[in-house]
Amino acid sequence: MASDKAFADFVLDQIENAGEITAKKMFGEYGIFSNGKIFALICDNKLYIKPTESGRAFIRDVVETPPYKGAKPSFLIEDKIESFSQKWLLIILLIAAFNIVFTSYCQAQTLRRVLIITGGHEFEKIIGGRYILTNINQDSSTYRHDVDVPVTVVDKNHPITKGMDDFVIHDEVYGNYKVLPSVQPLLHTTHPESGKIVGWTNNYGGSRIVYLQLGHDHYAYENPAIGQQFLKVIFRKD
Repeated sequence: MASDKAFADFVLDQIENAGEITAKKMFGEYGIFSNGKIFALICDNKLYIKPTESGRAFIRDVVETPPYKGAKPSFLIEDKIESFSQKWLLIILLIAAFNIVFTSYCQAQTLRRVLIITGGHEFEKIIGGRYILTNINQDSSTYRHDVDVPVTVVDKNHPITKGMDDFVIHDEVYGNYKVLPSVQPLLHTTHPESGKIVGWTNNYGGSRIVYLQLGHDHYAYENPAIGQQFLKVIFRKD
């Protein structure tokens, strides 16, 4: 039985705030894509999500089954899609998306939107920190565009930063954001309007997370240090 477009639209409606996520019809069923990368399927009007350790830790009571004959098992969300909140579905879909798509600047903006929607508590654990929007007990985070940021490589032996020298980048800075004490710092800055740690690694549900705060616009991406870091993250094998 082929899937209905109405069901695919329903799934997309639940994650409409998640950024560039689309559905493409495939042999009567639908693939769900994040920036061109598939991370979920709709088969027989049932939602299947790419299995990840982060997703397993978040869902907890996981049902794994192939979406079609001969396929590898995926997380079946059929019994949860209506009984759980829109926030729940948004988070679990983005966990799947971010596990297979490297976090570019656009996806970082997606992540910020999710922080607004969810209050940031689960994604704070995933990323290892968060931008504070409003809090009656704590001042909000700050930002400033178009400044020169001195960056110090903290861990010169880490696979991502090994062989890198300290550098200056024209970018955006953020202040008063939260960083969990469990992260492993990779990059520091002394810019007076920025928090100290601007790059780190984190672990969530058995998955390794790399967060690089740098990369606001083309000025940042034209800096060879940023390209070098992105390549090391993408092709890291250890």
